[in-house]
Amino acid sequence: GTAVAALVASVAPAAGLLSVRVTAPDGASDAFAVAQGIYAAVEAGARVINISLGGHATSPVLGEAIEHAIASGAAVVAAAGNDQAAALAWPAAYPGVVSVGATDAAGRQAIFSNSGEGLQLTAPGYVVQTKGPAGEPIGFSGTSASAPVVAGALATVLSQSPGLSPAEAADILASHANDGGPAGADNDYGRGTLNLGWALERDNPARLDPAISGQSYDPATGAVSVVVQNRSATSLSGLAVDVSLDGRDARRELAELAPGASATITVPTRILAEGETLKVVSRLALPAGLEDADESNNARGGLANGIASRP
Repeated sequence: GTAVAALVASVAPAAGLLSVRVTAPDGASDAFAVAQGIYAAVEAGARVINISLGGHATSPVLGEAIEHAIASGAAVVAAAGNDQAAALAWPAAYPGVVSVGATDAAGRQAIFSNSGEGLQLTAPGYVVQTKGPAGEPIGFSGTSASAPVVAGALATVLSQSPGLSPAEAADILASHANDGGPAGADNDYGRGTLNLGWALERDNPARLDPAISGQSYDPATGAVSVVVQNRSATSLSGLAVDVSLDGRDARRELAELAPGASATITVPTRILAEGETLKVVSRLALPAGLEDADESNNARGGLANGIASRP
């Protein structure tokens, strides 16, 4: 609880924090206790309710508490679970809940993070720096760390734009998130990975930020795909991607990208034999005069590998 509260406070230092105990001293809990905590938080006026726990089963009483919170205007943020499963834990699996998966330091889906239909967002969740019970610095891993990062981001957006409802603020975070995996929403990253800076600057037409958000190799076809996202408040044109495959370069030009939109370019290469690797580096080529707000996301590198089980 201390680690979770410290993460919320680190993202939204001006937010008021309300602690509602839903576990016994040994950490055990049940759906009824969590439901009681949700009702207590709503009664106290909470606008964002963070639930950094979950289970494989649910009950009507917990579902009714979630529905009550959402109907009362609160956003409910919940951890997706750490079972490496293709299904979300409860209560993250409930419709309307802002379900949060975890990413690692490289921005990839954390190996332990649950995924599945209904996942809304991902956020850092691997050795995230926070505070322990005595105020000592600790590293905290799990989707239970990712959820309060998103809850704090929600509080920050609401502070910036007090006329928004929590549900509207949650949609802003999701629609201004870094695309992960293939272009668009998917079961591993949801609608993307939290990018609070972009969400807060969403209406600033001077902030231009094209980015390479993903790079992958298809072992079945031998093609390399690169996903480019426009993290700006205005449309961008004149972008191109230079893809280097073991030093051999190929350029692909992009059509105009609307704000928040992603596009995929594909470069054919070869089907790799078992154990064979291919060095892939992709770089954005920007039109002259474009002042990029974040040049660190303009390139991506890695090794494509042959399938170990390939005949």
